[in-house]
Amino acid sequence: MKITKYEVVFLVALGALIYCLPLLWILRPTLESSDLNLYLISFIQFSNQFWNGEIYPRWLPATNDGIGSPVYIYYGPFSAYLFALLEWLGAYDPNGFIRLFILFFLSIFSSGLLVYGWLKERFDASFSALAAIIYTVIPYKLFPICLQVSLPQVLSHLPMIMCLWGTEKLLREKSGGLMLVCGYALLILTHPPTFLTFAWIPFVYAFFVASKHNRFKTIGYIAILLFIALAVTSFYWLVFWENRPFVQVDRYIGPGRIYTDMYFSIVNDFFFLPHILLLVPAALILYKFSVESHNRGFCIFILFISIVFVCMITPLSIPVLWVFPILEYLQFPSRYYNAFMIPIAICVAYAFWRGKLVVYQSVILSGLFVVTVFTLTFFRAYDDTGKFEYIQSTSFIYAPEYCPRSTPTEFCSLEAQQQYYKKIAPVAVRSGSAVAVHTNKADWPIRANISVMTTSASIVFRHRYFPGIRLVNDLNGQELPIEPSAPDGLIQVNLPKGQYSLSVSFGAPKGSDVAYALSFFGILLFFVLLWYERKKTLQAKTVY
Repeated sequence: MKITKYEVVFLVALGALIYCLPLLWILRPTLESSDLNLYLISFIQFSNQFWNGEIYPRWLPATNDGIGSPVYIYYGPFSAYLFALLEWLGAYDPNGFIRLFILFFLSIFSSGLLVYGWLKERFDASFSALAAIIYTVIPYKLFPICLQVSLPQVLSHLPMIMCLWGTEKLLREKSGGLMLVCGYALLILTHPPTFLTFAWIPFVYAFFVASKHNRFKTIGYIAILLFIALAVTSFYWLVFWENRPFVQVDRYIGPGRIYTDMYFSIVNDFFFLPHILLLVPAALILYKFSVESHNRGFCIFILFISIVFVCMITPLSIPVLWVFPILEYLQFPSRYYNAFMIPIAICVAYAFWRGKLVVYQSVILSGLFVVTVFTLTFFRAYDDTGKFEYIQSTSFIYAPEYCPRSTPTEFCSLEAQQQYYKKIAPVAVRSGSAVAVHTNKADWPIRANISVMTTSASIVFRHRYFPGIRLVNDLNGQELPIEPSAPDGLIQVNLPKGQYSLSVSFGAPKGSDVAYALSFFGILLFFVLLWYERKKTLQAKTVY
């Protein structure tokens, strides 16, 4: 059956729209999901600071009731920048629900079209269109959409498919280097956990699919392109890594730690056995597919990454975590489902494409839907018991792994957070031995006129201490040394007797100078790559 490009666009758009409809139920002002709370509030604050002239807002001072948060030192900024581009809708969408819905729709829709473009390089239009539609509506996306409401996780499908499409172009000796670099870079800036689970796949793709005489040359070229992407994005990930010791993320990692939490062990119990059983029919489907389509290498590639993903989702991956401890930063094994959707969609697409839904093909289709729907129902019911309740606040974001170490460790529990906010007086500056005059606590930078009457005084600002926070005396431009207060981890400064006009702001985080220099070097390499790819394209046209 022939299908036009316009029909593909319409069907993928319809599928994406239908798939996003549950968001109209999920996105409601009560903000019951901690992730929904985190993304909406942080996106809105990021957008406000961006349009107020801050090019890269790493510190969000107005969050957490004016205490502040370093969340964008650690979270990828690409999703927040896309949200900021929709700021013109802010007057009609004060809570950000409409903007989040639009971005979810565009993410799913665009990823479906990219799948069509990628597969059309190798297969006919009908199969490519079917795979694109199935990838658009595959039920696994219900987890990041309906349970986590995680825009970065859904958005990461775009750069993943860009990487695969770019690799396919390289295998056909086309100019796919730019697409692969952009895909890797956007994946790092969108959702680093997905980058950790996916970065190796283009290499395996080239190994199984490339011709023997071109295999290792292509793999080496992909390694160079990955290096360029890492260099360009070092302004983000290198700063993240340098500032990692200042937050409590290490409490959430360690060999085997991601399999000990009750929440994640339940996911494994539901998904481990079904996926092991589904590998057998998947292998049979891929075998038939390889025979009929004459794409043996491609089908072996799909089966190989399916086996790897099933192993990594389960405790079978613990030996791998010992060898590559950086994978512990995934925090929980369900991160692998994001990339696992690619081989699943291709298997299901072939089952439909042949029109022969025999027993083993039906097992895959029914298994995917039954397991997904059952697990979603369970977690929705479990969520309704109140065990996943979080603080409801217009400025509070829940990201315990990125709480500063100077904050009490027990801050990560619900009760401790409530007590923590009640304990801190709702004023900007407090001290028993100083007179403070200040502006509103939500203003940034925080400014305070201080008159120290005694020999010295210890001044505590009602704002979190974090490396990169600067306290300047505007009367002489001198930067004053600060430290975290005990036990709250707020900004504290010891001042001798005198008059002060103080301002608190966020400067450059640790490692930013080196990171920006490396990013500049990466951008130069990117332009060299642009010249090389352009030259390669012109040569190909001349030969043609």
